Amino acid sequence: MSYPQPHDRRCDERVYFDDNAVRPLVCLASGEYAVADLSRGGVRFLPRGLPGFLLGQRLAANITFPNGEAILASGTVHRIGQDGVVIRFTNTLPVPLRMND
Repeated sequence: MSYPQPHDRRCDERVYFDDNAVRPLVCLASGEYAVADLSRGGVRFLPRGLPGFLLGQRLAANITFPNGEAILASGTVHRIGQDGVVIRFTNTLPVPLRMND
């Protein structure tokens, strides 16, 4: 199940994926990670164990959705915390996020 969050300080709508959802995956050179939330401007994903990422680290990612579609994105590690790793995209995603895709 995914759901929109009420508008907050962010410019882009953010879609959150709860624990029971079929989540998209962030595919990096270091592995595949479950997406916690996604917007056109960035992604937060859930690393397993110790994250192994550095603030400011540049990453290229392939975000794969449950329907098989994928989007290439690149950006920098913006935040690392107990709630996940945040990548802020260099360019916004070229497509709008839709709830039921």
